[in-house]
Amino acid sequence: MAEEFLTRHRTSVYQILVDHAPADTAISLYLPDDLAEQPCVVVGRPGASFRGTDLGVEIRVPVHVLGRAFNDDGSQIEHDQLTDVILGVLWDHDVPLIAVLPSIQAVAGKAHPAYDISTLHAHTVCGC
Repeated sequence: MAEEFLTRHRTSVYQILVDHAPADTAISLYLPDDLAEQPCVVVGRPGASFRGTDLGVEIRVPVHVLGRAFNDDGSQIEHDQLTDVILGVLWDHDVPLIAVLPSIQAVAGKAHPAYDISTLHAHTVCGC
């Protein structure tokens, strides 16, 4: 049976965040229907790249930290602070990070500020 690369790494990142982020942090595997009340963290769908003749694989699991709105300073500060907390949790648990980029995510037809954190998990499938 093939290893469950995508499932295992996505679940691993999700569980680290659920276990170690502040208890009031909304963490899920899917985009919410509404972000009116609080920002949230979404562990996105992973991707894989295969490289070289040794069949190395790099799995990237995105973590999206979504803010509530663009229209007030308080929500922007709250969003930045939550992103700092999530970065700290990932660093404290030795999750390799390759990028943190600002973006915009659509939730229920509305644009929300986001930080997209790229995590990296590398493996050698076979030493052929």
